[in-house]
Amino acid sequence: MSQKKLSIKTKKIIINTIIIILTIAIPLAITAFVADYGFNKRYNPNSEYADKTITDQIASDLRSDAFVVLMEGATFPRERIQKYVGYRSQKYNPTPIYEETIYNEKNEKLFNMVVYDGLWKRIDEGVEYYDIVSPQIYIYDVQYGKIKEEFEVDPTVIEDIEDIELSVKFTIPYKRDSGVADEERQYSFADVNGAITDTGSDLNTKQVQACEFRAALRFAETENITVNFNAKITITSSNIVDQVFKSINLPINSDASTRNLDNFEEGLNSSFDSIIAPQLKALVFKKYIWWQCLIALVVSSVVIVPFGLSFILPLKEEK
Repeated sequence: MSQKKLSIKTKKIIINTIIIILTIAIPLAITAFVADYGFNKRYNPNSEYADKTITDQIASDLRSDAFVVLMEGATFPRERIQKYVGYRSQKYNPTPIYEETIYNEKNEKLFNMVVYDGLWKRIDEGVEYYDIVSPQIYIYDVQYGKIKEEFEVDPTVIEDIEDIELSVKFTIPYKRDSGVADEERQYSFADVNGAITDTGSDLNTKQVQACEFRAALRFAETENITVNFNAKITITSSNIVDQVFKSINLPINSDASTRNLDNFEEGLNSSFDSIIAPQLKALVFKKYIWWQCLIALVVSSVVIVPFGLSFILPLKEEK
């Protein structure tokens, strides 16, 4: 039984259909390639081909969004500070290891201080160890004017109390090949992410101040660290004074093995990738990919569609 041959018109319809499908599919495939390259290469923070300037900004945007959500309902200052500790830590103890209101010799308040205990991980041959001690010191309700008065100079010649720079300085035993020797370390306070205004300060435009130092693995074990609070202030444009105005003994043990990890919680820094993963593609598409995909679709369509349609066969049979 002989097969019925397709008519020329039917063959043309089939060929035209294939041409139309390809004409539509190719621009779409090019657009999908642009989107895939953007998501998985150019804008993926974990990609070796990533534009680090842009991915750093993406991470910053996502962190800012996460911070806003985290701070919802928090009152100033203690609750917000504690939430911030969870925001920027890998592992942390939510119970402060030290908290005190600091006064001067006249029993005038200088600032409130709270210290949290944190741990950061170290990866050695693929194995994770939480053995880097990372205390975080926060000061708020800072009375910069009173700190200014701690300087043994005529306070009227000090240029501006907003120029006060605060830091902590301490001496800690440090392991060297030749043995253990004391070393002096100094760490500066900085604004808390520019997000927690110190409304109890005499300068209510200032931010809550934070200082974190990570105890190096070569720090010898010590159960307490005596921390000197330093203030650096400009007396004149050419004369800067740096002096200790308060000394406090903090119960900071530099040996991570002394911690009971059952008392520690996972911080946002340890699980940040898993938290932002669902939001990453949405943010990248909204800020970067959509217009690139649109351009790819329009340009490829302008080139390919007329070219593809030029191969469409006329269905009307020649006489």
